[in-house]
Amino acid sequence: MSRRESITEIETHGVDRIPDADRTARPVDLFRLAFGGANTFATCVLGAFPILFGLSFWQGLAATGLGLVVGALILAPLSLFGPINGTNNAVSSSAHLGVHGRVVGSFLSLLTAIAFFSISVWSSGDALVGGAHRLVGLPESGPAYAVAYALFASLVLIVCVYGFRFMLFVNKIAVVAASLLFVLGAFAFAGDFDPSYAGTIAPGDPRSSRSRPRSTSTRPRPTTSAACWPSRPRGTSCRSASSR
Repeated sequence: MSRRESITEIETHGVDRIPDADRTARPVDLFRLAFGGANTFATCVLGAFPILFGLSFWQGLAATGLGLVVGALILAPLSLFGPINGTNNAVSSSAHLGVHGRVVGSFLSLLTAIAFFSISVWSSGDALVGGAHRLVGLPESGPAYAVAYALFASLVLIVCVYGFRFMLFVNKIAVVAASLLFVLGAFAFAGDFDPSYAGTIAPGDPRSSRSRPRSTSTRPRPTTSAACWPSRPRGTSCRSASSR
């Protein structure tokens, strides 16, 4: 008989197989986790990369969409491992790669987790301090950023310690709140957004960064808000950063 775990019960399952009696998650729970994990400030940072690499807005949108479809086609079959084996994909790959062979996949997963953890803490901390600076005049100082980063890092670790059920509970609130903030942000920045931004590299241009002269300026080029936020100096608006 299945046992319903409390959200405050510390996660005891590591990479071992989860017993059938404890596997009570529904497809909607998986969707909530996947959607919530993608609906974050870290995704905004990753979404700005195509613009920073020189693509236009529409080129970046097409590249992102194509990558999403191709990646989904490759990774979708791997979603069968969880329900069948009751463990994660890295452990399940032992059947194909052996105990030692799967270490490569586990190590890559660890690097990916560290990278997204770092991006999430950095982007969330910057957003918190920047918002507090505009609302109450909090100085954008080193100690303020350190406290903000430590706060978000601690929150992430707390969710990790309490595990799956607690993460589902957090996502019930976070997904709705984050989605609402993105919608409000679209209206707030609608005046600065310019989808006609042509990028810094024309279509068919064979040049890459390594072929450019050493004397090429490394300062951000004046752009619209499609590429402004990730590269603007702290304490400046998007408009002031573009006019530098």
